[in-house]
Amino acid sequence: MKPLRIKANKQEVLVSSTDEIAQKYCLLSKDGQFFLPPTKSALDHHRIVITTTAMARHFNDLNLSDGYFTHILIDEASQMLECEALMPLGLAGPVTRVVLAGDHMQMEPKLFSTDDDQHSNHSLPNRLFHFYQGRESSTALKSRIFFHKNYRNTKEILKREFVSTHFYVGKSDAIKAVGNVPAHPNSHPLRFHHVRGESHLDTASMSWFDLDEVECVVEIVQNLLRDWPIAWGNHDQSSSCVLSERCQVSMIRKELQKRFLGRVTVENISNVQGKQFRAIVMTAVQTRDSLHPPDSYCVEFFYDARMLNTAMTRAQSQVVVVGDAAALCYFGKCSRIWRSYIHHCISKGSAEPKHLTNDFIDGDIKEISRFQRTEYLDESSTQSVMFDTENNIDAILQELQEEQNRAHYTLLERKRLYDSAKVERDALLQLLREQPNVYKRGELVMEKHNAGYIIPFDNPTNHIIIKGRCNLGKSFSGDEMVAEVVPCEGIPQGKVLGTIKAAESRRVFACTLEVEDYQKPKTKTEYQFLRKMMVPLNTNTTKICTLVSKKSHNLIPIWKHNDGEWEIVRYHQLDKEIKRNHVFMVEVFCWKTKIENKGNYAYPLGKVIDILSIGSPLEEGLRILDAEFNVQPLPPSHVLAEPCTWKDTQNSNRKDLPKVYYFHC
Repeated sequence: MKPLRIKANKQEVLVSSTDEIAQKYCLLSKDGQFFLPPTKSALDHHRIVITTTAMARHFNDLNLSDGYFTHILIDEASQMLECEALMPLGLAGPVTRVVLAGDHMQMEPKLFSTDDDQHSNHSLPNRLFHFYQGRESSTALKSRIFFHKNYRNTKEILKREFVSTHFYVGKSDAIKAVGNVPAHPNSHPLRFHHVRGESHLDTASMSWFDLDEVECVVEIVQNLLRDWPIAWGNHDQSSSCVLSERCQVSMIRKELQKRFLGRVTVENISNVQGKQFRAIVMTAVQTRDSLHPPDSYCVEFFYDARMLNTAMTRAQSQVVVVGDAAALCYFGKCSRIWRSYIHHCISKGSAEPKHLTNDFIDGDIKEISRFQRTEYLDESSTQSVMFDTENNIDAILQELQEEQNRAHYTLLERKRLYDSAKVERDALLQLLREQPNVYKRGELVMEKHNAGYIIPFDNPTNHIIIKGRCNLGKSFSGDEMVAEVVPCEGIPQGKVLGTIKAAESRRVFACTLEVEDYQKPKTKTEYQFLRKMMVPLNTNTTKICTLVSKKSHNLIPIWKHNDGEWEIVRYHQLDKEIKRNHVFMVEVFCWKTKIENKGNYAYPLGKVIDILSIGSPLEEGLRILDAEFNVQPLPPSHVLAEPCTWKDTQNSNRKDLPKVYYFHC
């Protein structure tokens, strides 16, 4: 299955600049000097075609049949303009599978018609995500797929050390490093070199350079290649990459060439998206003296957190940052990220020079602030720009975090286990046969959540009183029970031993969320769930326990049955308005028995299947009443078992009046 690579001819760019392995899959002229445009014949002989979105427009000139491509996969879709992504989508047919892949927290499309923080919302993956998020079907849920395993970066770079914490989902482990990428044995993966240099403007390219930083970067690269560990593989100059601005890029290249290090990759960040390197050296260029807030929004490493995320995640094993520490920690929307990065390096002993301390940086920052006008300062610099607060979390990141929680919920039992097991039922029936005067079979009627009575089948007028939740067992009103009669004067009392048959009605109850007692001391536990207690509106029913993940305790999962299995369809934020003005529809699915003493847990487990507003429309209000008073939508099964036929009605004076409205009192 040999793929076909379609490439465009670019002015002053030779075919030889393309990797030799990649050339084997391209359409080349006979002399090998330029790439050929795609033909229908070439496409017919290959099952996989790889090209750019811009080159895909040429396929429209080949008169391809409708649905010629079975699958269209657009990589880095979050980075490209929507018009770019639409070009290959025009080739899709009615049954073509389309995949839009990308990371919306990395480089985003360059737009000039929207605010900076809205660029990522104007991409097809984001639009498609929000479209599916507004649908509750299982297809919409399954069409949003999250890949949370990272194979590129060493775990110290990715996880709680930095990237996952600052660019994605806070302190959660939703993104996991599984590639076993080796770190440097003698150096921490995150390093910082403080250079208090002087930036100069190159008037020819209108970009900045800092000669002190250039000198420091060259020295770092030399040391990297000199101390290249065996675990990193081949000692290849191109495996190291320096990221900087335009003018400084050319200056660093020249200095490296003087030292016979010309194969080291030196690029602008926009040219390395999708690539990876063993080590990345980032140079900030700007200093506290060259940064002027009104003019500095184009400085990407200071203001563009997505660009910063992209740069750092190009590194497999090591990230080295060169710059003015105080400037990075003070200016721009990324200042909090830089402050955390530099403080982390200081704590790990990977910051240079060794006299660099947090107090030293704070002193420099105070000195800078004395000369800055307050209206120039960016207020967002005091907040995390990627993972702000729980109420302002990015919708896609929130679902990424929830995706990890779904696996934990699958540990819960999915069967309706409040019926007694077959062995237990057989034992109960055996007791009825052996001691019919001591054990009675009947239907339970609940009067309060902790009291009720049983109507014995053999003597319906002689009720058996049940008092106390411990004597009611795992029971609900309407269940067919076996009770042990306790000798006493007057009305007989008893204790429920077990359920022979659960009531036919679903265990769905309209509930409110119990107010938590914050004065009660919290007990530390390694259990991964927290309990949320639901209080049924029907006071005859016991409280119901629902479980939420510790990592997202203010998000409650909404469940539904799908082919006999439970699945989460969405999450809902638990805020004050929801708790005060909404009712939770909770279905009981399990009532466990304690393993250590065979006793029952105090409350059954339930799943929230819907949330309804108290001031909701009539239909939803009726649903709340149905759940509160256990009103059945259909007649009982014994009524449906022998329905009356039209022939039967002709033998009497009964008439069929389906269109007549009436009230029944």
